[in-house]
Amino acid sequence: MILGWATLALASEGAESERLAEELVRLAERNTWAGVDRTYRALVALGTPIKPTEHLLGGQAALALGDPLLARYRLRRVPAPAPGLSADQLAATEYALAEAGNIESRYGKVALCVGPERLPLLVRPQMPFAQAERDAINRVAEALRGQSRCPRGLLPTGEYELDGQPFTVVAGEAWVVMDIGWK
Repeated sequence: MILGWATLALASEGAESERLAEELVRLAERNTWAGVDRTYRALVALGTPIKPTEHLLGGQAALALGDPLLARYRLRRVPAPAPGLSADQLAATEYALAEAGNIESRYGKVALCVGPERLPLLVRPQMPFAQAERDAINRVAEALRGQSRCPRGLLPTGEYELDGQPFTVVAGEAWVVMDIGWK
């Protein structure tokens, strides 16, 4: 009897996983990235295996929403190609790994903190052309004005100022840490 319930539960999870995967594709086709992000999170929460195409769409959603750190993490969750992987899943794997590498070459890690008595103004004199890069800058700037005032994430490489203090973001493993106005 217990085995029957377990089999039924697994079948139910599989059906829900398939439904969410289909919804993920439909939302991505309509460029509804907030919906793709929400659906990807629901898919991950199921705990069932996730296909490379689904990780790729989850990464693209995070990038479209201005979170390149989350995008990189999701793209790096794509497993190495296994024998017998279908052509579309193999292509998604290769594209996801290339996109993760692209993010790593164009963005640098930052941890920025602005104390309560300081002006949390993030400035980049030369804004990048790419919308995803502008969105990443705006997301960090909004987080600085939020309650924590200490966002961590990725910013496009380049020159910045935080509350009048200049700093440079470079691609790589090193973090840029700015702590302004905390005692």
